[in-house]
Amino acid sequence: MKTNRILIVDDSVTTRYILKKNFAPYGDYQAVDNGLDALKAFRLGHSEEDPFKLMTLDIDMPVMEGKEVLSAIRYLEENNGILDRQIRQPDASVTEI
Repeated sequence: MKTNRILIVDDSVTTRYILKKNFAPYGDYQAVDNGLDALKAFRLGHSEEDPFKLMTLDIDMPVMEGKEVLSAIRYLEENNGILDRQIRQPDASVTEI
């Protein structure tokens, strides 16, 4: 049985530790410390037909920054039919501060 898989991406050891503790009850997690490893993990998850359901992504990291990772993931999604994304309108109960 497949579980909820969570990918934690952060170059800070402390942040990874905190996120692991907080997300552990919700599924199996994998933690990486740079964007390139995050992209590799994302691709591997899809190739094994066991993708991550949630990803935390630090923006400022070595090797490959979070924005670059997100752009690469969106490219893979759009060009490989990985995810059928829809633009959703916010709920009426959501307000901006």
